[in-house]
Amino acid sequence: MSIEQVVEELQDTLDAGQSVSGIVDAWMAKDPQIVAMILLEQRVVHSMFAEYLLRIIDQLEAFVPHEDLYLALGKQMTINQETFMDFVLSRHGDDFWLIGLFKELEGSMMGYHHMMYKHQKQSRDLPGWCQQYAQQGARDGLVAFAQDTGNPIPAAILYALGAQSAGLDAAVGAFLCKPKSPVLEFLASKIGPELYSIVQAIDLRLKAENAPRPRMLQWWFDQMND
Repeated sequence: MSIEQVVEELQDTLDAGQSVSGIVDAWMAKDPQIVAMILLEQRVVHSMFAEYLLRIIDQLEAFVPHEDLYLALGKQMTINQETFMDFVLSRHGDDFWLIGLFKELEGSMMGYHHMMYKHQKQSRDLPGWCQQYAQQGARDGLVAFAQDTGNPIPAAILYALGAQSAGLDAAVGAFLCKPKSPVLEFLASKIGPELYSIVQAIDLRLKAENAPRPRMLQWWFDQMND
């Protein structure tokens, strides 16, 4: 049977709303490369197909490069994308290729889901991952992470990389979420103590949001006026 015939059989089965487990299992036993080729070349695109492959992921990981495998699966998991990302993180949460995968899945929000995962796990390597994502161009995802958690790390890293607009958004978002967030401390440790223009910009944005001035900002202004 040719690969085209296998694809046709799978597609007909899926169109009929039936499980492809029997077909996939048979080919995994006979010639697993056929299954891998169908997935990697996206010859069959269907959530039920992808979901079954996730059930036999240990077998697939044994001979398919992990990045290629999950990127191909991710293209078929648009409906359950967050569940899929959690699944990948639970298995490969420390693999660098995740950045490329999440860039494909999240687009401009790349990094958000991974950062939230690390935040919830209270992982010590969160700063390192934030740095890696920022260096790979992540902006909106890191800003949203700061806005939703009050974490000061994205602001410091983005400013240090010269991404001033995103850094400002992250700093203001962190303060709005948690007024006691140590944003200034992290900024100073990352880019040095000369923060006058940055603090002024943060303060102006907070005023525009009708937000009270955080104590740390007030302390900073008091020190500057002494």
